[in-house]
Amino acid sequence: KNLATAHRGIHNKLSVGILLGYARYLKEERITPERAVYVHITSFEEVGHGASYVPADVREVVAVDMGCIGLDLTCTEYDVSICAKDSGGPYDYLLTSHLIDLAKENGLKYAVDIYPRYSSDVGATLHGGNNVKGALIGPGVNASHGMERTHYSALENTINLILLYLAARSNLWSRQKKKSPSPRGWTFFMRFEKRRGVSLPVHSGPAPR
Repeated sequence: KNLATAHRGIHNKLSVGILLGYARYLKEERITPERAVYVHITSFEEVGHGASYVPADVREVVAVDMGCIGLDLTCTEYDVSICAKDSGGPYDYLLTSHLIDLAKENGLKYAVDIYPRYSSDVGATLHGGNNVKGALIGPGVNASHGMERTHYSALENTINLILLYLAARSNLWSRQKKKSPSPRGWTFFMRFEKRRGVSLPVHSGPAPR
């Protein structure tokens, strides 16, 4: 568990890996989600129009990006960040609260922050006129857009929050509050990495608090 990873632009690579890991998990376990789930990997998030189009049946959009770390923020490289508000305004209150509840009820290490100079693909989705509920999560990453550094715990917490959220039987527009199943996502993600022979730059790091 005392493993950290550092690389330039690693938050993009990790987010894509998390989503592809989820897709592979569905295939290997022969699981059909109760609702349609789209894995949308954009190329233009940094310039503001990455996810401006989504299919017409989409009701919720959760961007998987990164959590910032700073003196005035609570996020660390061990957490999944749940963003409450960024430069585009607040994220959907019900969806964000639902993600916070899932993290809290299932013992995930998480942080809730406001990023006033940050934006995400959810902002592009809303600016594109789509009537959706939006939220933003991601592993805590230090030194954003430089030699970024994070800890495997942040990935574990992020993938487990995604699994808990997507395990719900229906979207938030019609969902009744109920206890979600226990997370089990990190096991398949690490198994997928090892079987594929993918290696990430690994360094010694402090143990999670």
